[in-house]
Amino acid sequence: MARVILRQSFPLGRFHATPWRINPFDDHFGEWPPSPWRLTRAICARWYQWQRELGMRGDEELERLLRALCNSQYAFKLPSNAHRVFEVRQYQPAQFGWHPAEKKKAGTRSYETTLVQDNAWCVSADASDESAVWWFLDSDEWTPGTLTALDACLARIVYFGRAETLTMIERRLEGITIEPNCPLNQEPRSSRSAPVLVPLRGAIREDVERITDESHAKNRTVTPGAVWRYADLPPPTTLRESAWRRIIVPSTNLIQFAIGCAVPPDPGALVRITSRFRSRVLTAFARHRTGNRKVTWSTVPAWVRVDAALLSGKDSKGVPLEGPHRHARFLGWIDDGAITRLLV
Repeated sequence: MARVILRQSFPLGRFHATPWRINPFDDHFGEWPPSPWRLTRAICARWYQWQRELGMRGDEELERLLRALCNSQYAFKLPSNAHRVFEVRQYQPAQFGWHPAEKKKAGTRSYETTLVQDNAWCVSADASDESAVWWFLDSDEWTPGTLTALDACLARIVYFGRAETLTMIERRLEGITIEPNCPLNQEPRSSRSAPVLVPLRGAIREDVERITDESHAKNRTVTPGAVWRYADLPPPTTLRESAWRRIIVPSTNLIQFAIGCAVPPDPGALVRITSRFRSRVLTAFARHRTGNRKVTWSTVPAWVRVDAALLSGKDSKGVPLEGPHRHARFLGWIDDGAITRLLV
């Protein structure tokens, strides 16, 4: 029996997902470990992307790939520092319409709101193997062709679960010494046995591609082509607060000026605006130092140019300063395609 080993990491340090057809408010575990059923459907979706990119014809390789995924036995190596986070409840926008529904009552058009609960598991965001989720897939169906298709699909998976769960999944070759610490059993064995949805052996492509809201799927406790298994979660480690380290950053002075106007300047004019901004600052400095309200930068004495070196970035002769870039920088801030601030 061939073994395929996958390494999955979460760059943002969280895995957001809810098991199939489970109300988030009644979910006592959250989806952990990530379900093989979710992985199978994600790989199937990315196969179509790979097919479009290469202009391939025929679905025979997809059929073989799904057969290998559905006929595999699954186990995991879960990170010991994984912990379920506290539930976050927040109101999300829902249907847009009149409120109240009758316009005769001077209603306004706005979004309704619905309360949702976010269940997530927190894992370390570092790139070490100890913080990754390791998948072990054992099956006789794996061939060089299915492994090539698997690698292409995994490379195109950028999120897993809800869209905010960024992920990276890759297949590791032989020589991995990591062993599973989380098997999947047919029945729960302890209070730490978590339900996990797994492809049913012999499931077909139509089952994997099925839409959850279809009439023959939405009233079932488990989707056709899948079955519940139970993961024996390893005991969590005790979390300790990391030692606080003071970060010393170089002293920086920042001044911001808001730009208010009826018609915002074109972003293409940013360089001209910051150049004019710098020129006005240097002129104001020269007039302040000399007390002459009519002096210009081109007529100021050399000693004023020396005093203004950290503003102008040049010496008294107009030669750019050498060494580290410590003089003032005049920048513009673009927000939503418009110049909204000037920064020094």
